[in-house]
Amino acid sequence: MSKKITDENGNTYVQKKPFYKKIWFWLLMIVLVAVAAVGFAVSNSGSDSAKETNSSTTKKQADSYESIYDDYSEKLKAETPKLIKEYDDESKDNQDGVDGLAKISNSKVEDLAKINAEGVKKMAKYMLKHGSGKGDSKEEYEDWAEKLTAVYSDEGQKITDHYIQSAQ
Repeated sequence: MSKKITDENGNTYVQKKPFYKKIWFWLLMIVLVAVAAVGFAVSNSGSDSAKETNSSTTKKQADSYESIYDDYSEKLKAETPKLIKEYDDESKDNQDGVDGLAKISNSKVEDLAKINAEGVKKMAKYMLKHGSGKGDSKEEYEDWAEKLTAVYSDEGQKITDHYIQSAQ
């Protein structure tokens, strides 16, 4: 509540309570202290568990990247002979000469590229989900993605080599 004060000249003034004596200020302070306490408690419990699992997290990330790599490199290697056989089957009906063979070969390499892209995408999702935000997980992701892409290149080269042999 305001208090009215009249000075010696007859002017009336309203004397207000200082903000720190008002109820809204104290309610706000209680809410802020509660939020800060909860935030502090959550951050401490999270950092304790983070410290405990920090060394195992790096290993889990490597294992997970490695397992994705293993799965998709195996898929690439298993698919290559099938795609070469499909190339052979489709090339028997080819009426477009070397250009037709090149199109068939390219479509088979594209099938491998889809498998590779799927694996790299899975690695990227893993990085986003488990990354530390310090850039180290991005480098690890890039290393594993490059390894998988190298397998794709090697397997794609097998299809291209088969095309070159059949085109001669």
